[in-house]
Amino acid sequence: MSIAPSQSSIDLHAESLVIRPWFDPVIDTCGHDAHGRYIELFWVGVLGPSATWLYRRMAAGLAEYPDGYVLELAETASALGLALAPGRHSPFTRALQRTVFFGLAHQTDDGLRVRRKVPPLSRRQIERLPEHLRSAHPFWVRSPRDVEAAELSRASAIAAALLMAGDDFAAVEHRLGLLRIEPGVVQRAIDLALGDLRLQAG
Repeated sequence: MSIAPSQSSIDLHAESLVIRPWFDPVIDTCGHDAHGRYIELFWVGVLGPSATWLYRRMAAGLAEYPDGYVLELAETASALGLALAPGRHSPFTRALQRTVFFGLAHQTDDGLRVRRKVPPLSRRQIERLPEHLRSAHPFWVRSPRDVEAAELSRASAIAAALLMAGDDFAAVEHRLGLLRIEPGVVQRAIDLALGDLRLQAG
């Protein structure tokens, strides 16, 4: 899936980003270990291998420095074997953008807040898995309610990123609709995103 420029306003010229934990009571309860089998089996085909490794590295940093730390971009890109070049289409930049687009991180003024656990996949993402993984997935989640809660949490993260990038409400609704997120979830996600943004601004 390509990521439109308006979907991320990460400073592409920064030498480093401040990484802090993203506290989410839903995902912190029903999510999966960032370095466990769930992400290897189910998320890597959605997120992509480069973004998966980058997310895991950021989550590992939070395990070592729970209050947050500074991620040196050139050093991290080199360690992952990714090119870091000017512009939003370099492999490392795209990997960073994908962690935001798929709701594993969200932007702050000076960096990112990163989930410490991986959410369950959304229904749409599960539908696109190979048949053997679709069959196995129910055994890895606690209940459909956990999936619904995770889908709302992820949708609100995407909505917040789009609103911060300058999209209006109609554009956010349209983009979430393209992801086949149910209308009721879309509205709740936008409401949650607006609440989070007001708290950050306050």
